[in-house]
Amino acid sequence: MCHSQISIERLEHLEQEHDACRAKLDALESALQIRADTRMVARELCFGIWSLLKAHINEEARLLASCQNPLSAKELTQLASDHEEELKELAVATWQLSENSSDLERARPTIARATVILRHHMAEQEFKLFPALSWVLSI
Repeated sequence: MCHSQISIERLEHLEQEHDACRAKLDALESALQIRADTRMVARELCFGIWSLLKAHINEEARLLASCQNPLSAKELTQLASDHEEELKELAVATWQLSENSSDLERARPTIARATVILRHHMAEQEFKLFPALSWVLSI
């Protein structure tokens, strides 16, 4: 069974991380549209989102591990979206933007893929996983 107060706070923290991630994604997309010489800003934003996502995955895993009944760990894990694809795309984009070239064109498709996938996974978690966890925590 979950330690409900701590776990509810963890769930709220995960929801806040989604909001922070969306804000960073918005800033990244804006930076890419404003000027071609925003490579360093885009690189820092990609790295920041990657770091936030890495911490988010760890927090998600801790919360899922603390909730075993009435939903099995397997069922909860199936509801959780795997963020590994976004992590990989963001790492590639950060690397591409770290090179000496001031041309963002090579990194744009990678950033676009990561942004679309990450936004989709966050929406999916908010629709499926978070309500399931909230239900488990309220029992």
